[in-house]
Amino acid sequence: MSTVWIRVVYAAVIGVLVAFTTIFGVLMAAPGPEAPGDPGVTFRQLSGDGDDERSQSTLQNQIENYYGEAASFRDDYPGWQRNVFLAATGIGILFVLIGLALPAMVNYLRLGLISGGLLSMVYAFAVISREVPRVVPEGSNLLIFLGAGYADPLDFAGRFALFAVSFIGLILALFLGLWRLTEWSAPARRPAPVRATAPAGPAPVAAASFPASAPAAAPAPASPPSPWAPPAPAPAATETLIVEPASTDPAATAELKRAD
Repeated sequence: MSTVWIRVVYAAVIGVLVAFTTIFGVLMAAPGPEAPGDPGVTFRQLSGDGDDERSQSTLQNQIENYYGEAASFRDDYPGWQRNVFLAATGIGILFVLIGLALPAMVNYLRLGLISGGLLSMVYAFAVISREVPRVVPEGSNLLIFLGAGYADPLDFAGRFALFAVSFIGLILALFLGLWRLTEWSAPARRPAPVRATAPAGPAPVAAASFPASAPAAAPAPASPPSPWAPPAPAPAATETLIVEPASTDPAATAELKRAD
C-alpha cells in the first residue's frame, strides 16, 4: 500500500505545529498592550442615587482613567504589531531555509517545515495589516460604560503552557516521522563502468638509437629473357672503402703533419 497519503498528512501536521509554535512563542515573549478593563461604573452612580459631590467625583475619575488606558493602548498597539511582524517573519523564513537545506530523503518533512514557515509569515502579515481596535465605546450616553472594558488576557503561565504544548508536539512529530517514515538504508552504488581493453599483444620493441630506415621494396618477379633483347651489361666492380679509425696518439699526429 502506498504511503504517499500518510506523508502528505504528516507534512500538514508538521506545518500546523510549526505555525502554532511560532505564534505562541511570539505571543509569550510579546503579549501586546493591555486593553482597558472594566471602568467599574455602576447603574446606581449613573441613575443619580446618592447624587453628591463625592459620588460624581468618583464617577468622573473612573471614566477619565478608562479613557487614559484606552489612549495608551492605541499608542502602544502599532509598536506591538511591528515587533510581532518582525519576529514571526524572521522565524518563518528560518523554517523555510531549514526545509530547503534538508536532503531529498525527507521531502515530506521539508514540505511541512516550508508550509509552517509560510503560515507564520501569513500570520505576521495579518497582524501588521490589522487596524488599531477601538476600545472606547461610541455614544454620548454614560450608560455605554456599564458594559465597557475587556477581560484580562492570559498571564505568562497560560501563554507558556500554550507554547510548551505546541513545541513538545512538534518535537514528538519530528521524532516519529524520522523514525517511521524515513528509509535510512544507504542507496545502492552504481557499478563502476568497465573499460574495454585490447588483448595483450607481443611486447613492444624498444626504439633503436639510430633512425629507422625505410623498408626495402620487394623485388619484382624476374621475367624470362627475350631473344631479341641486347645482352645485359656486366655488373661493375665495386670497391670497398675501408676507413680506419683515426689514431689518438699525439706523436703519430705530429708525424703526419710534418709529412704533409
